[in-house]
Order: sequence, then structure tokens, then C-alpha cells
Amino acid sequence: MESLTVGNIWEIVLAVFFLVLIIRGYCTGLVLQVAHLAVLFASVVVSKVLANMVGIPPLSVVFFVVALVVFWQVAKLIKIVDLIPIVGTLDKLCGALAGFCIAYLICYFLLGFLDDVIAQRVWNDWGLTKKMVKETYLLQLFLR
Repeated sequence: MESLTVGNIWEIVLAVFFLVLIIRGYCTGLVLQVAHLAVLFASVVVSKVLANMVGIPPLSVVFFVVALVVFWQVAKLIKIVDLIPIVGTLDKLCGALAGFCIAYLICYFLLGFLDDVIAQRVWNDWGLTKKMVKETYLLQLFLR
């Protein structure tokens, strides 16, 4: 029986991360995930505009939180899509796919950034040698 290595631990962590975001995407659905992105964008825009109108830039944080709460409540109404039989199922499956894509992009950019910033010597000290990375399935997608 093979012992648990650093590479295996990273594989498990990445697999669990992917699984959690896929399940979250399935439960949320694609339509609501897109609505969440729109809510964040709209909240930023509204908070900046209101802070500029008032002339007190630090108030943008307060305006952002208020706009986020209000827009979030409106976005919840979109969840009615789940009640339509075929569209609701398709929405959930596309949400799972979106969750996978989000997990992939997070890992790609975060681990790629860390790979560029952190010296190979440090990776080796952590047990993530080039050889170890080549023996893994998921890490070799993200680390060179």
C-alpha cells in the first residue's frame, strides 16, 4: 500500500475544492450564478455613483452593502426558474458546469500566480518537487 504523500494531499484538496464548487453550482443553478455576478457589478456601480453624488468616497462601502442586500433580494426572484421542469434541470446542470469552470479558473490563476512568485526551492521544501508534481493528475494541470 502506498503511503500518503504531499502530492496526494494536494490532489485530495483540489478534488474536494472542485467537488464543492460543482455541487454549489448545481444547487445554485446557472441563472442565479449569473444573477449573483450582475448583483456584484451593479452594487459596485451604484455605490460609486452614490458616493460621488454625496461627495464622501468612504461612504461607498455603506452604499455597496445596502445595494448588495437590495439587489440580492431581487435576484432571489430568479430562482423561480427551478420550478419549470426541463428548464430547471438544465439550469442546474449548467450551474454544475459553471461551478467546475469557476473552480478551474481559480486554481489556474491562483496556482499559476504562486508558481511564478514562489521560488522552486520553496516548493521543494514543501515537498512539491517537479517529479512529485508530474506524478499527480490535478497539480500538473496548474503547476509547471
